[in-house]
Amino acid sequence: MSTLIITALLSSAFAGTTRAEAHASASELTQGYRDIQDDTADLRSLEAIISNWQTASHRGAHGAEMTADRALESWIRRELAESQAELSRARSEVKASKNELARETAQAQRSYGRHASHEYAQVRDDKRDLQDDRRDLSTLEAQLSSMQAIAKQLNAMQPAFEHGRASARDYATKRNLLDRLRSLSQREISLTRAELSEDLAEQRESRWD
Repeated sequence: MSTLIITALLSSAFAGTTRAEAHASASELTQGYRDIQDDTADLRSLEAIISNWQTASHRGAHGAEMTADRALESWIRRELAESQAELSRARSEVKASKNELARETAQAQRSYGRHASHEYAQVRDDKRDLQDDRRDLSTLEAQLSSMQAIAKQLNAMQPAFEHGRASARDYATKRNLLDRLRSLSQREISLTRAELSEDLAEQRESRWD
């Protein structure tokens, strides 16, 4: 997505918010768009690797097959590292949301009248944010666990492929694992898009609060 399109969407979403709020939220949404672009590029890279591996294995071209396997190993290693980093950030966000909810709750309990109503509305928003952050963390943990399991199975099978001892059953199993890996990558894009849509909806709602 182009910078001009992103800017137009962000301007629409943040009309009516304060400068500080708009800046913080715009940074989050901009990162969301970048994540979708990065995830899409990762999926295309994986699909190219799988296609090369399938072509090489079908032709019995062992050298080309090993080249594809090395590219796959590099892709998985990079994705696992990125997923670990995302998981660390998600845990930090949950912790920050907990602290923010505690602060807002304490402030609301000290407030009176109309000001108290505003504070308790903020508490409700913070509870929703914490719930969303916990959901995101759980999703990331599940995604990482699935990828680690696939990587472990592929790694255990690799010696048979390297030494030309892989059976037809091994090839069928590996094709299934690669399909699962592709599905995980596709799901990551879908989840990021869904999260971005929720964030945009929340920002539009905040314009009328």
